[in-house]
Amino acid sequence: MSFGYYAFKISGGLFKLIYNLNYYTNFSSILTYIVSPVINLKKNYLRIKCIPYIQDNHKITTTLVYFRNLSPLRKEIHSKKLIYGINENNIKNTWKIYEQETKHKPKIGDIIEVNYIVPYEKLNPQYHFTHTPYTVTYVYPSNIKFPPYDLETLRSYHTSNCYKNGVLFANYKDKDVTEETIKLAGPLGNFYSDLPTRYGIRITRNLLIDDSSEDSKADLIITNNDGEDYRFTANNILKI
Repeated sequence: MSFGYYAFKISGGLFKLIYNLNYYTNFSSILTYIVSPVINLKKNYLRIKCIPYIQDNHKITTTLVYFRNLSPLRKEIHSKKLIYGINENNIKNTWKIYEQETKHKPKIGDIIEVNYIVPYEKLNPQYHFTHTPYTVTYVYPSNIKFPPYDLETLRSYHTSNCYKNGVLFANYKDKDVTEETIKLAGPLGNFYSDLPTRYGIRITRNLLIDDSSEDSKADLIITNNDGEDYRFTANNILKI
């Protein structure tokens, strides 16, 4: 007899034993009660492992900061360079830090892309906090004001019962770019359009699509929570 045969017979016997135990003693409920703490512990471990940042629940924190050479004064655009050593404490000096690091001066229209995380309270009773990622971009030579919104305002807005517009879907040709667009739309889902221009924040289509390529004539289509479609062509500022 082969090993597979004996394994099949043993597994069948175990199944029959568990069935009989469950019939007379509600064995499956007891087993679930014993095993569930281990399963929940593993879930929490995997959740923590998947978050690569030590997050502060009491402030908005930066994760990655990039320089985007999107100035119309450049011949070649759309490259992206990570700037090291930038955080929420020194971010206002990003233009200077980039110039010192690369020995190149930014041109008018270049962009600093800041990826950051907002901690929201009590949205998930199990974890108490949920950390939501967003992206904001500042155009050279503006002064960088970060964060764009204070934490108290965002938490109040997030937990309020007021209607919240935002990005429902976003696509370019046959490509789904919803996730990236939601991050660019910011915490209020409006691409920071409520903020004054002196903040230097500008969210343009070429942050998602390389408008310098020959194959970039199709519209970027964004559908908001009301089901209304907005179409954006090359170099358009995003706003819904």
